[in-house]
Amino acid sequence: MIKNLLNDERYYFEAFIKTVQYLATLITHKGIMIRVEKLVKKFYNSDFFAFYECGADGTIIEHLNKFSNTLISKKGLEKIEETIVQVMESGIFAAELINPPDPYAMVFLPISKANQIISVIVIGHKYSERLPKYLLNIYLALGGLIGTTIEKLTMIQELRKQHSKLKENDRFLTNIFSSIKDGICVIDTDYNIIRVNPTMKKWYSFMEPLSGKKCYQVYLNKTEQCKNCRLDELFKTKKPFVKVIPRKGNRGEILGILEIYTFPLYDQETGKSTGAIEYLRDITDRRKAEQQLKESEEKVKTLNDIFLEFTDDPFKNIQLLVDAAGKLLMSDCAGYNKIIDVNGKKILKNIAIWQEPPEFEREDNPIGRICTDVINMNKDDILILKDLDKTEYCKTDSTVLKYNLKQYCGIVVRLNNEPVAAFCVVYQKNRDMSESDKNIIRILAKSASIEEQRFNSYQKIKESEAKYRNLFESSPTMIVLINLNGKIIDVNPATLLQYGFERNDFIDKDFRELNTFPPGKLPILVKKFKKLLSKGIMEPIELPFHTKDRNIIWVNIQGSLVKIGGETYIQTVIQDINERKEAEEELINLHNLKSELISRTSHELKTPLTSIKGFTELLMTLSKDKIDDNIFSIFNNIKKGINRLENLIQSVIKTSELSNGKIKLNKIYENLSSLIILSVKDLEDFAKLRNHTITVDIHDYLTTKFEKEQIHHVLNNLLSNAIKYTPPNGKIEIKSQIKEKFYIISIKDNGIGFTQDEKNRIFKQFGKIEHYGNGLDVSSDGSGLGLYISKKIIELHNGNIWMESEGRIKGSTFYFSLPIIKK
Repeated sequence: MIKNLLNDERYYFEAFIKTVQYLATLITHKGIMIRVEKLVKKFYNSDFFAFYECGADGTIIEHLNKFSNTLISKKGLEKIEETIVQVMESGIFAAELINPPDPYAMVFLPISKANQIISVIVIGHKYSERLPKYLLNIYLALGGLIGTTIEKLTMIQELRKQHSKLKENDRFLTNIFSSIKDGICVIDTDYNIIRVNPTMKKWYSFMEPLSGKKCYQVYLNKTEQCKNCRLDELFKTKKPFVKVIPRKGNRGEILGILEIYTFPLYDQETGKSTGAIEYLRDITDRRKAEQQLKESEEKVKTLNDIFLEFTDDPFKNIQLLVDAAGKLLMSDCAGYNKIIDVNGKKILKNIAIWQEPPEFEREDNPIGRICTDVINMNKDDILILKDLDKTEYCKTDSTVLKYNLKQYCGIVVRLNNEPVAAFCVVYQKNRDMSESDKNIIRILAKSASIEEQRFNSYQKIKESEAKYRNLFESSPTMIVLINLNGKIIDVNPATLLQYGFERNDFIDKDFRELNTFPPGKLPILVKKFKKLLSKGIMEPIELPFHTKDRNIIWVNIQGSLVKIGGETYIQTVIQDINERKEAEEELINLHNLKSELISRTSHELKTPLTSIKGFTELLMTLSKDKIDDNIFSIFNNIKKGINRLENLIQSVIKTSELSNGKIKLNKIYENLSSLIILSVKDLEDFAKLRNHTITVDIHDYLTTKFEKEQIHHVLNNLLSNAIKYTPPNGKIEIKSQIKEKFYIISIKDNGIGFTQDEKNRIFKQFGKIEHYGNGLDVSSDGSGLGLYISKKIIELHNGNIWMESEGRIKGSTFYFSLPIIKK
């Protein structure tokens, strides 16, 4: 039966007609692929038709029926794909004869979208000697239909997406439209309102519904279009405009002011106007604020004029402030009242008043007065009282009825945060106080507070100047006042009496021209004064000083900046330290004598000690086989004592040399790390004897400039101390750090540690800490000079040495630093 079908061309025709009809019903591209597959299975599920869909790169992306998956050989597929590429490039229908195991005729149909080839569908069937022309036409029709259908369906999908997006945008705009607090109104070209938001409905609820009404009917309650309506111009020019109108109520009353921004609506393709959208904002509060601002600006200008009239007298300034309050707040009277103490009695005193009423008492009993209560309440709020004649104050405050007062407005004035006065305005009629009015009275009261502070400071300055003058005159120390130009303004009597000077030796003279200092010393003082003027500080300086009779004494000079009468001066205090200098010179001589004595004694002791040591060793050598062990042990102890004494003498000599500056370093570039390793090896046996563990964690290279022998002495001293003062089985750690411009070496132990008092002593001469009788298994022999010597050696290298310890039995860490010096 299949063979009959192969020869039946009508069958092909009917099959493809059904295919075309079926494809015409498809609605999506995805649906095309699914239903074409079903169609092929329905009509061509046989071994003589093969269907393929191909991608833009020419590769087969889908076999549309089962038979096509096995029909073509690998070589045949390559031929198919080659032809597909050609069809994609040319966009021309093609037919090829492919040779699988059986020959197949292949038709290649290009599928286009928006004039661009997007795919190729390949249809094949077993080869017959001739391919009917109408069959080729059907193939072409089928390819075109598929391409057109795909394009139309894609357009439908795009339109649906756009429609969906428009609906979504419409919902979004509707939400925005409804949520805007200002009014929105859409008007067509016939001035009809076609849409409003909830705010508009709320404002013009008495005219609902608004849609369908004319804009002038709603806005202005008119029955005819406004003359020179700007909407006409908008529809022609499409230029937005702004206008301001009153918002009226049901009875025509003005409820507010509206600012209307009008924008054109038009068709973007044709440019034809379709209406307008208006954005209405209520600017009632803004207009009120602008009016208030205008009034405030005038008041601020008045305030500025008042402040420009200020003088150095605080009480005159307070009177100006009270006058300003009366004028700006249009009061019947304004006043400034303080509670003062007169002979132990409290009085309410009027300091300043504007428009003083007749028979006004400037001083009165404070009890029951409104101003007194304002002060005593101690609150920063403005007190506003209306209908005073109906309050208790009409009975307690005599001014209320006497001057027919109706309203009081007052605020407390402070000095150093303490209430001292009341700033007030009063009226014979009740009136509302605006925020602007309240701000004015706050500003004026604050200004009065500043004037109170100025007066208080002025009084203190006067008192301070009086005290300073007393101290200046009575001080036994020389005091010289110099202005900022270097001229001497004043000197105290001690300067004249003690050193034989007269006033004309100093007054109005430039201190730099005086010959009271030896040559070369004055520039030092000038440099110190310049630093005082630029930084406000001056370190004391000690200089030789010539008295009137040209004797030289030593003085200590200290400088400071002082203000007297509003002017700044350099106050120079010159203290006689001649006796101290002489004592210091004597101490230096004694110290040098002591050092010389120690040095000579140490050297004198060194010579016989060397002989004693030598003879002791000789006796031990010659008598080794002739004396018993007890006597030999005695000799051995003598030898140990000699060694300790020798070490002590060496330490004393080194201490003396360091103190007198006799040691000169011979520094060369060395690797500090190598020296640390050497010190560890030197003391390795000592550490093993006490069963200590020493760990070394240092950099391989710590190269800098130092004297190897001296730093070796420091390392051995610190490491031997760690071994000695750590009980057996201890742990010692040596580490290195590189911090900024220094190498830092640390030696940490878990030994006996140090108390705070011990930490303060260990780097001093003979600062040894004794531990006898404390039950500590440590070795405590030593001179107490090791750390002092180490400190001096490190300081000679421009380094530093220090230690840290948390307390007894908590171990300690010794540090020393050396500067990193590059070659």
